[in-house]
Amino acid sequence: MATFNLPTTLRPLAGGADQLEAAGATVGEALRQLERAHPRLAGWVLDESGGLRRHVSLFVNDTLAAPDSPLAPGDQVYIVPAISGGAPGSPDEVEVLAGEPAKLAVGISSAGVWVTEDAGASWRRGTAGLVPRYIPAEARPTTTVFCIHKLLRAEREPATLYLQFHGGVYRSDDAGLTWSDIGTGTGLPSDFGFPMVLDPRDPARAFVIPLVADADRVTPEGRLRVYETLDRGASWRALTAGLPQENCYLTVLRQAFGHDGGDPLGLYFGAESGDLYASPDGGRTWSAAIVGLPPILSVRAHRLF
Repeated sequence: MATFNLPTTLRPLAGGADQLEAAGATVGEALRQLERAHPRLAGWVLDESGGLRRHVSLFVNDTLAAPDSPLAPGDQVYIVPAISGGAPGSPDEVEVLAGEPAKLAVGISSAGVWVTEDAGASWRRGTAGLVPRYIPAEARPTTTVFCIHKLLRAEREPATLYLQFHGGVYRSDDAGLTWSDIGTGTGLPSDFGFPMVLDPRDPARAFVIPLVADADRVTPEGRLRVYETLDRGASWRALTAGLPQENCYLTVLRQAFGHDGGDPLGLYFGAESGDLYASPDGGRTWSAAIVGLPPILSVRAHRLF
């Protein structure tokens, strides 16, 4: 028998178990056995044709695997939400220190944050404090795989950066070298997501749109909510007036949330459903500006007067 280690999001589908045992000549055969024993797992790891779902990775022991990979008794199999995210071809994140173009921080979607103070002649990795929960725990101390979804610098306080990680919301107070968790126990329904917006006039104010998790990339509980912090992430509150709060399962990608720089701040975001939402008053109230567009990958706003 091989041992299958389940991520947090799949454990409720297996009666709360974090590990299950199954046998098979291949990983796929054993997974089908698990699906028969726990029918609610069906479709979450393997698709109808037996292939691996898009946002899932498999490891046998410490080796990346596939459904047709051989399986031996005693193997440890890890089902890990894949670090893919955002939209195909979406750019990595670059933040330049205001007034000092030689100093910048770069967020790379699978390599972490890198900081330079000499226009790229030398670089330092800025991943201290980030916890890559999509990696098996025993491999985290040595991993170089840090999946950055969104990286933003506070315009009026350049040493302050905010980060939407692949499972985690973080803030740095030293220009991107070290990070503090501001997503756990602070009022967010989930710390997974893609987009983020900062108020250009207030370094303590930020906005995120959480999704359930890396294995289920839709708005939690079928409610479309934008979350705002006014205290650098110590606490978050939901901004929901005008947004659908029932049977609404949307995905908002990393470049699909923007602001217009106005005062009050205008906020705009689009979903893969093709719906565009707008707030003229910093998130206090929202309305559907346009519905029925193709999937929205990017939103940019400019105030004309």
